[in-house]
Amino acid sequence: MRAQSCCIAHALDIQSPPSHRLQVPTLVSISRCEETAMRKLAGITVVLTVVFAAWSALAATPATMVTPVAGSKFAGANVTFTWNAGAGVSQYSLYIGTTPGAHDLAFVSTGVSTTTTVNGLPTDGRNIYVTLYSLIAGVWQGNRYSYFASGAGVAATMTAPAAGSKLAGASVTFSWNTGAGISQYSLYVGNTKGAHDIAFSSGNVTSKLVNGLPTDGRMVYVTLYSLNGSTWLRNYYTYVASGVGVGAVMSSPAPGSTFANSAANFSWTNGTGVSEYSLYVGSTPGAHDIAYVNAGSIPLATVTNLPTNGSTVYINLYSLNGATWLRNSYTYTAAAAPSKRVAWIPDFYGETLQVRIGTGAGAIATSVNLPTCNPNSVAVNSDKAYVVCSAFEANPDKILVYDATVIRASAGGVLAISPTKTITSAQFNSLIGIAFDAGNNLWVASYGNHQINEITAAELAKASPTATAELVHSPDNPVTLTFDSSGGMWVSGQYSGGIVLHFPSSQIHSGSGATPDYCLATTDLGAGCQFVDGIFLNPEGLALYNGDVWVANNATGAAGEVPGRQLVDLKFNAGNVTVNGTFGDPTAAAKSPFVCPGGLFAGAIHLWINDESYAEADPQCGAMGDVSAATGGVFAFTPAQLAARSTSTSQVLPYSGVTGRPGFGGIFVEKDQ
Repeated sequence: MRAQSCCIAHALDIQSPPSHRLQVPTLVSISRCEETAMRKLAGITVVLTVVFAAWSALAATPATMVTPVAGSKFAGANVTFTWNAGAGVSQYSLYIGTTPGAHDLAFVSTGVSTTTTVNGLPTDGRNIYVTLYSLIAGVWQGNRYSYFASGAGVAATMTAPAAGSKLAGASVTFSWNTGAGISQYSLYVGNTKGAHDIAFSSGNVTSKLVNGLPTDGRMVYVTLYSLNGSTWLRNYYTYVASGVGVGAVMSSPAPGSTFANSAANFSWTNGTGVSEYSLYVGSTPGAHDIAYVNAGSIPLATVTNLPTNGSTVYINLYSLNGATWLRNSYTYTAAAAPSKRVAWIPDFYGETLQVRIGTGAGAIATSVNLPTCNPNSVAVNSDKAYVVCSAFEANPDKILVYDATVIRASAGGVLAISPTKTITSAQFNSLIGIAFDAGNNLWVASYGNHQINEITAAELAKASPTATAELVHSPDNPVTLTFDSSGGMWVSGQYSGGIVLHFPSSQIHSGSGATPDYCLATTDLGAGCQFVDGIFLNPEGLALYNGDVWVANNATGAAGEVPGRQLVDLKFNAGNVTVNGTFGDPTAAAKSPFVCPGGLFAGAIHLWINDESYAEADPQCGAMGDVSAATGGVFAFTPAQLAARSTSTSQVLPYSGVTGRPGFGGIFVEKDQ
């Protein structure tokens, strides 16, 4: 009896909910139970009855929630709660609150019912806390649950300091409103958007004093997070730190120095409190008529179109400090202008690079023997000449890089010079055309594997540059390419007889998924490409000249051996390409000054054209049978001559008696005169 009455006393010592505490009669003490048992045998009945009740209470189970499922999101403001009966339960109560155990939202006493509907619950996504109480043997026992209110809350917004304002000092108190449905806040303070490298705090208060803020006028980024249920909502803010920063200072080239050529790499210090840089390059103080570069956060820029006339070049280096642009100004001297025109012409079958320095009878003729190379095109960028070699017989695909300054200074004849670099790649397969974009990245058409490959400026600086396929099957069999002022790329290809495409700058790295905004084909390719029957005849050269796109129709025939004798003049606007006219006639040699036009080059004055078979008795447009003829030519047309469709224009370089013939991909001309 002593052990049992101890169990009874402890079993009934259970607390009820604070607002519904029950008054349970106190049991008699153990000693009294013993006395009663000995003095009144009949009292055993009472004791056994209490013992039975106590064991029953121990076996009882409080009710548990069935719906909504614990942790779920309410469907609306009115929610029906349902629970099981439990075991030994005589009554139920439901607490609903904004904190665990609270009933500030609702209190429902359901009696013996195991369901109830609660109306008017919040709909702002906050946490909702529910306690389900079960009355067992006169004692309230609870099970707790958490849910999310329906809807979404409203993130807290900053009230002070005003967004975008300048902070008062190194210590600032940030304050915000409560938002709606928010249980907690976090404050991020950083040097970049979303960062917290300056400060971080978290809690349920609506203000925070932040110390140690920068005082150099930089931009300070603040993110205010608000916990809505289980979701962190956020608002971004920018401020300007107190104080003033220090603008970046030019490091290279040395201020006051003379540029080596038409291109220069500029670099500068980071400055203090600076987030962005801009470079103005002008012919007068403060101007940017030569170049404007938004360098972002990178302290360097490359300018490729500097004058080469010995003039003064004015540079303004701007540094964004908070909301203020700081400026440092510099002057340089432009490189001396090349006194003579330089025409670079790939000699495919002769395996040489033909260079003509100057004009007329006084032009200096220089040739460079190319090691195991059949050159198809050439491009000069600053002080380097890039010669594209196409796989032919035993010679491989590669790009040879030469020192252009040495070649320009040649006195004539065969120049003994070796390439400074040889670029090879598994991405190369029958290379033809080459072009540089405004960022000094090299692009080359790989005809055999239907790719346009890029070698970035950074890669070109390496000993062994890597080529990346940026456009694939766009088009098949690409031949030549060029860039427009917006960074878009025009490409000619020989797919299905001929096609010309334009890709905006946003698409030129898209691989096989690239989408052109202009397309014109000589055969019907279906939706997405315009079709003009027979407009192209295995086109090779392509150039942007005098506002139009010019395409060289090289040849027809099963093996491309019938002269094309024609240029096509295209205009373009709002996604539509129109044929403005043609120059030459494939069926009438007398109407065409050229025979098998190949590469085109748009100079400052002339449209340059190389002709593979000019003056050839039996022209076959580069077919193996006419290699020994060693003929061909290079022409230069003015806009007036093109408009008049002039058939009498002097050649810059007649190939008769040279060694081979000009390559298919293109030529390059400096200082067009």
